[in-house]
Amino acid sequence: MSGCIEEASMAEVREQFETNVYGLVRLSRLVLPGMRAHGGGTIVNIPSIFGRYAVPGSGFYNATKHAVEALSDALRNEVADFGVRVVWSSQDRCAPPASAPPTWPICGR
Repeated sequence: MSGCIEEASMAEVREQFETNVYGLVRLSRLVLPGMRAHGGGTIVNIPSIFGRYAVPGSGFYNATKHAVEALSDALRNEVADFGVRVVWSSQDRCAPPASAPPTWPICGR
């Protein structure tokens, strides 16, 4: 979803949060009991560089990706004693997508 914060409809905002935040929470809650019973497991969450850098026109997307990072950090600490790991898969932090603007930060530069 792209669009200025004051222009996005609440339906679009809800859909963005449903997908990127609430979906992550629901799925984590579904798999955690089995992982604890099994003695471990790994949850892989997909954040975005936009969870750390907000850009105009993407405020709600940025907010959901920041939430993914915060939830992952909290969950990692909550389930570590059960042998469950929570990790990020963040390939985008080092390689920009083809559509990235020229100011996109690239690792190692």
